[in-house]
Amino acid sequence: MITIKFTGQAEMNAKLRAIAKNYPLKVKKALRKHLELLMTKMKQPDNIPIDTGNMRDTGFVESDEKGIGATMGFGGPAAPYTLKVHETHKTKSKFFERPFLEASGTIMRDVAEDCQLSTEDTK
Repeated sequence: MITIKFTGQAEMNAKLRAIAKNYPLKVKKALRKHLELLMTKMKQPDNIPIDTGNMRDTGFVESDEKGIGATMGFGGPAAPYTLKVHETHKTKSKFFERPFLEASGTIMRDVAEDCQLSTEDTK
């Protein structure tokens, strides 16, 4: 007769519960990191038209308070002309849309790579 005895089941269950608990925060942090990198790219002089710098300086990334999502954009009271410039600038229109679309094919993969699970996630 062959007998197999597994030990450490309680410890493994505790680690799995800790990973599950910490995973949403890990995804949220990774998403924020990659959106901040994208925003930095969007703010580069070769991408966005710069006169006074007000419009560029309105660029933001905000993590949602609940859930994993985030919001990013340009404009507001400091640069109410942002949408018009985005749509009609002669050489740098779509300064938000172009980099966003370019990143859309890889950003979730990058977030997933940053979120690889390990038992280190239980600490």
